Amino acid sequence: DVRQFGVLILVGATEHRSQIAISLNMGLYRTHVVRLVDSLEALTYLTREPNPTDRRYYKLTLTALGERTLSKAKQLVDDAQDYVYRELSTEERGELHKLLNKVATTRFSSNHKTPEDE
Repeated sequence: DVRQFGVLILVGATEHRSQIAISLNMGLYRTHVVRLVDSLEALTYLTREPNPTDRRYYKLTLTALGERTLSKAKQLVDDAQDYVYRELSTEERGELHKLLNKVATTRFSSNHKTPEDE
């Protein structure tokens, strides 16, 4: 699941990332993030513990299995991108990356409505 992959990336990038931070970063409702975290916790890819400095939040941490799974998934994504973009020059890849970031930034901006908002 691409959303599970996104959560693993965010948790792996910043130790003890909160569910609220993931919700904001991914542009998902908090309830959706809770379900994603529940499923990843059931797979033993991450742990969820109360934050000792602020009990309103949970800290999320990748397990060893979660780290290995994320590493394998990143390699699969890299291999797929290399295959799909094999005909593009380095400059063209950079331009495509820039354009896709622009689309993603617009998609998750605070003043952009999602289908869930309507």
